Amino acid sequence: MKKLSDWRRLRMHALEQSCLKVFDINIRQNWYTKELIESSLNKADVLKLNEDELPLIADMFGFDLETAIASIIKEYSH
Repeated sequence: MKKLSDWRRLRMHALEQSCLKVFDINIRQNWYTKELIESSLNKADVLKLNEDELPLIADMFGFDLETAIASIIKEYSH
C-alpha cells in the first residue's frame, strides 16, 4: 500500500500549512480507514461529502443518519 503511505505523508505536510483546510471525503475502494477519516475531520475547516458518503460515515461513527450532519459538526467543530 505504498500509494496510501505516500498520500499520508503528503496529507501531513499539507496539514502543517496555515490555510483553509477542506476535507473532501471521496470514499474510494479501500483507500480509507476510520482513523484516517477521523484524523482528517479533526483537522478540517470545511467538510465536503455527498449523499452516498453520508450513510457510510454515519454508520462508521455510530451516528443516526437523520442527525449525522449535526453530530459531525458537534463532534468535530473546532
